[in-house]
Formats: sequence, C-alpha cells, structure tokens
Amino acid sequence: MTHSAPEGLREDVREIVAQLSALLGPRQGEIEAVPGMLTKLAFKVRLGGTDYVVHLPGGEAGVLGTDPHSEQQAGVRAAQLGIAPRVVAALEHPACFVTQLASGRALNAAELRDPGVLAELAAAVRTFHESGLELTRRFDPYAWVQACGQMAVERGVEMPDGYERALAYARKIERKVARHPDDRVSPCHTNLCPPNIWHDGERILITGWRYAGMCDRMYDLGDLAASIELDDEGERFLLVSYFDEEPRPRRLATIKLMRFLSELVEAVWGLVESSVSELDVDFSGHARVHVAKLNALVDDPRFHSWIRDAARRRR
Repeated sequence: MTHSAPEGLREDVREIVAQLSALLGPRQGEIEAVPGMLTKLAFKVRLGGTDYVVHLPGGEAGVLGTDPHSEQQAGVRAAQLGIAPRVVAALEHPACFVTQLASGRALNAAELRDPGVLAELAAAVRTFHESGLELTRRFDPYAWVQACGQMAVERGVEMPDGYERALAYARKIERKVARHPDDRVSPCHTNLCPPNIWHDGERILITGWRYAGMCDRMYDLGDLAASIELDDEGERFLLVSYFDEEPRPRRLATIKLMRFLSELVEAVWGLVESSVSELDVDFSGHARVHVAKLNALVDDPRFHSWIRDAARRRR
C-alpha cells in the first residue's frame, strides 16, 4: 500500500523509502515531516516496526556550504559518544542517511534553561568538542556571513534595517577577537536550537547535525545561549558547566559576541533561503526577527566593553 509524501517533502522520497524498506523492513503508516524544521529536509517513517528519521542533503549544499559527509561523520561520532540517536543506514543515490528516531521528546527553550538540564547539555557538547573528530566541513562564521550576505544582495533580496551595521560590527569583532588561543577550533554542531535537543528520560540526545563543521568551540556556546535566550546568569552558568571553572571577563564577553554572531548567521540564512527556497515559509520574517535581536545586542551599553574584554589575551 502506497502513501503520498506530506506536502513540502522532496520528490525523491518514495525512491528513498523503497530502498530503505529493503534494508530495514516494510513500511507502516504515513511518511511524516519532522516538526520544527523550516526547510523540511528530514522526514520520519516507520520501517519494520521501528521509527526512523531520514536526513536529506538538500539543494542548499552548494548555496549555504553544508556538507552531507560532515553531517554523517558528526552524527555517527555523536551516536558513538552516546549523545545522539544511532545511525543505521546511508544511501548514495539519492544521498541520505538514516537515524533511529530519538526516544523521548524535544525540549523547549524554558526546559533547556533549567540548570540541571543545561549542565547536562554543556557536558554533552564538550564531549563532542573534545572527541578528536576532524570534520571535512570548515565553518568560519565571519567569512560565511560575508559570502552569503553578498549572495542574497546579488539575488535581489532587500536587506533589513540594521543589517549593514551588524555586518560592520562582525568585521570589527573578527579583527579584534578571532583566533584567540582560548577559542580553539573543534568539531561543532553550529545549530544548537531546541528542535535539535531531546531527552529520552535518561540522557540528552542531540540531533540535526546538518551544519556540523570545524569551528571555534565558543561559537557553539554562543549559538546555544542565543537559541534558548539565556540571561546573563544563564550564560555564566553555561560557561561554568562547560569549563568547570568560574569564567573570567574574557569568556563572559566572548559568549556575548558569539551570541551576536549566531544571530547574524541566522538572519543571513533566512535572507538566502528567501531567495532560493520554494517552500511556503516566511524566511524574510525569520531574518527580521534575528536582525531585531542583533540590534538589541548592539544597542546594549556594554557592547563595546564586550569587544574590549574579548580581545584580551588572558581567558
């Protein structure tokens, strides 16, 4: 018995499911989009009595610089470390890889701000950072926002108010802060947002490794702080949980600047998607939300002191 794929899923879904059915067992029920994914590049399907998530590479690979090989590398290693769902299969044509559906449920931002949960997540993120994995993708957020922002302009996207100011500050932050010895390059998730963080009743599970790459580990921490809207004390607690020591002013400032950079990446992502995606999603609205958050950070009277503190050679 065949079922139509849900609206928004790619045309090659039927072919993928047919191949996976031969590997994992007959399909039961409907193919379902994975909640919380704006680009709909993953779907859930039950095969042989087990629920799986199929991760698709998407046409954005050439536009936004994602790397299906890095995604699979990261997902496999994270599963081996016990912080991600098990990877069960990979196909080459059409390209995709398959994980067991995480048991439990995705945690929302309020739940992730709970100190016990946040400490557990910080430990999981550090475990991945220290895994020794060398991903094929390199993610330099400074270069990425420059290149993708220019791409959006060339595609005729109207840039929101405040975008140029934010980009100028990103350049300043790169000149003064980037490549500090405390901020070593590590394998990073780079998209630590609530739909990608689950709890199965016993442990944290991190999903959604599409944007994984070698990056400044502090970017992951700032990205998480932005995604779950930590306050100042929450950021301090995250740093304590991750580094197992009280943060000096340099780290407190750096997480603020990485939070700023994460908001800029999200804004530019939305602008580029608005020019390439055929989905009925308000990507321009997504960009405006994050530009507003950028403006709030720049307007904070402490912003320039964060740049000064983060440029210090000491931690």
